[in-house]
Amino acid sequence: MNVRRAFRIASLRPARVFAVALSICLSACIIGGTGTDTENGVTDKTNPDPNALQGISARVTDSTGKPLPGVTLSLFDPAYRPDLGLLPEAIASNKPESLVSDTGGYVRLTLNAAGKFVVEGVLQGRTLFFDTLAVPDLQRAAIYTFRARAQLAFRGKVKLASGLRIDSGRVFIRGTGRMAKVDSAGGYDLGLLPADAERMALGVRFVSSPVAVLSASPSPLSMTDTANRSPYSCKQLSGDSAGKALTPAVAGQQAEVSSKLDTGVVNPALKSCGALQEGTVINVSDGKSSAGTAVSSQETSLLVLKGTDSTTYTSPKVLGPVVVPLAQCVPGAGTESTTYAVEVQQGAASGDLLVGDVSQKCLAP
Repeated sequence: MNVRRAFRIASLRPARVFAVALSICLSACIIGGTGTDTENGVTDKTNPDPNALQGISARVTDSTGKPLPGVTLSLFDPAYRPDLGLLPEAIASNKPESLVSDTGGYVRLTLNAAGKFVVEGVLQGRTLFFDTLAVPDLQRAAIYTFRARAQLAFRGKVKLASGLRIDSGRVFIRGTGRMAKVDSAGGYDLGLLPADAERMALGVRFVSSPVAVLSASPSPLSMTDTANRSPYSCKQLSGDSAGKALTPAVAGQQAEVSSKLDTGVVNPALKSCGALQEGTVINVSDGKSSAGTAVSSQETSLLVLKGTDSTTYTSPKVLGPVVVPLAQCVPGAGTESTTYAVEVQQGAASGDLLVGDVSQKCLAP
């Protein structure tokens, strides 16, 4: 099974509408915030404060440096996750009405503790910026400048690398209150956000299920047509039968399976199922059970990564479907999962997201 990644990060182009990109900055940026290599969040200790503000202050400007009054600031812990449904921790003791920039663009911040935080600036319902506020010492006066950014439409479709279907899900930006539901077609819409949001930690929380569940088992012996009889028969399962077929894999009860599947069993089983669609789960039985004996049949749940007529994930040299053990390759399949392993599809003109829910060992050549 020769498998490779077929998607890469797409670079954003100002003239086109792109959405949230990969959250690789987890190691390079403040967790949940934007990178500190932007112009935002810069400490300005040299310019005097015309309002004679003391302590920690923020100053909000437009892209040219002109002050922006009326901008409401919200502060978040970088690890905050809006998908958990919990209220964010109070970072400042300011009253909400005092976190609005004045005519000079200034806001006095009464922080509860020093540290690193994510700041969101909103003006008339529009988010102007997300940025990192790093305050090492509350006793030292400092002014931090935040500049409004150009906006992009952060919307698109979510696709699981496994090919499984998303039953329910949410796309969210960690360290902010931004979250959007994933609809039945995989679509999401975070709205218009500053372009710097592409550097933030994007998470997807979801529950997945197979696009179809099949059961392949040895055909019963036939006294009349043994020559033309297929060694396996395949049928589609639904409802409780489909759920029961997936239970061993979901519960982690399936025995460890070699990365090299028994082709003598798998190949005829797959052939009996005809054309296969990626994201299909096939429960294959070896049929070794025998009446009146203690021998029981062994079942393996296989996930179709590449359909019969698809070239997704595989080398052009690989013909036919590509299958992998479901339990080993999709940890927690069928249960709620959260991941930050997200990529933008190469060449996409929107924010279509590919979620890496398959173990790398199953995608390696």
